[in-house]
Amino acid sequence: MPLGPTIPALPVRAINPAVGCYTIRFGFTAEFVAADFAVLARDACVVHLWLADDTGWVGRDDLAARPVRSGAESFLAGTASCRIQLHEPAELEQLLRSDT
Repeated sequence: MPLGPTIPALPVRAINPAVGCYTIRFGFTAEFVAADFAVLARDACVVHLWLADDTGWVGRDDLAARPVRSGAESFLAGTASCRIQLHEPAELEQLLRSDT
């Protein structure tokens, strides 16, 4: 059974700024944007962003007895990674170094 392309789903703290970064900085197109989820595409690459903004655990003193388990904790944003294969890394480096 052959597998198809993978679609990484990455946690972010705020959808709109993340979508802006992917579209303005990296040249993705926002295919779908909601308050808590977005689908971005560029060429054959598709990335899903999901909102990880649950801060209900902050300041709690009973974390040992009641561990954080919402699945959307704010500390998850920034901990995920994905690798995108490309054939011209110098072009990506130039894009990331530009002011646009």
